[in-house]
Amino acid sequence: MSIDELRRVLPPPTRPRRTGSPEEWVVAEARLGLTFPSDVKAFTATYGDGVVGGSVSLLAPIGKPWDLWFSGIDQALSVFRDYQEMEGWDEWPYTFEIRPGGLMPWAVGPDVATLFWLIEGEPDTWPIVSALGFDGTKRYEETMTSLLAGWIAGRLVLDFFPPLDRDALFVPRPIPGLSKDG
Repeated sequence: MSIDELRRVLPPPTRPRRTGSPEEWVVAEARLGLTFPSDVKAFTATYGDGVVGGSVSLLAPIGKPWDLWFSGIDQALSVFRDYQEMEGWDEWPYTFEIRPGGLMPWAVGPDVATLFWLIEGEPDTWPIVSALGFDGTKRYEETMTSLLAGWIAGRLVLDFFPPLDRDALFVPRPIPGLSKDG
């Protein structure tokens, strides 16, 4: 699915906030040493930063301060590395590092539920992995936008996340210092 298909089931806000710029994507990609999938860039340009379905809180590399975003990514990875060490996950199929074969978090939810890209192949074909601490993982052969569209349309269940909140399909993240209308 593409961003157009997502737009059919998730109308974008009339005034999206924190939509990013090409320069911000260049900074994030250079810092991480990877290229992001094109659909996350299209999603961010269309919707901005926010929370989908009441529980999928995006980790968008847009806006400042940069160090806060990068520390959020590091923190998400660190939580899972800690679980791996505590639980002795010797046969865990993924590494919690931003490199080929590793996982890159792109959204978090309640109780440490996390959505990752599995970094393998070309960025636009990276599968999604949903994980909840040591409770396991579920791999989806979907892009970010197709996963969200499928969840909203009822085509798939998003493992480890609460049911979709239809009253909060997309809630833009507030920008500090701006009014609700800003």
